[in-house]
Amino acid sequence: MRIALRAVPEPKAMERTLKRLVLCASTILWVLAFVFSTQAQEPHWRNLELERQIDQLFSQVPPAKKHLENLTEAQVAERLTQEQNYRRLNQEKKEGKWTAALVEESTLA
Repeated sequence: MRIALRAVPEPKAMERTLKRLVLCASTILWVLAFVFSTQAQEPHWRNLELERQIDQLFSQVPPAKKHLENLTEAQVAERLTQEQNYRRLNQEKKEGKWTAALVEESTLA
């Protein structure tokens, strides 16, 4: 006849394990809540007052003169499109939609 003996955990050991499990779960929940709550906020490095002052200064500067002499109509249209794209990109950067852009050099032409 064989008698199988099983180790029954002590109540204190079970309590310690349960406390550790609760601590881990609450830490994970706290980290997740922190991550999701900070995603909707403005980046900490943005200074909206400084951006407003810079925009005000640049609005006082006259636009740069572009010399379009000796260019074909297609070249003028291409430069106009590039300028519009550049302005749109800068506006999107100010709105926080871009942090970086990686493109192939061939797409810049």
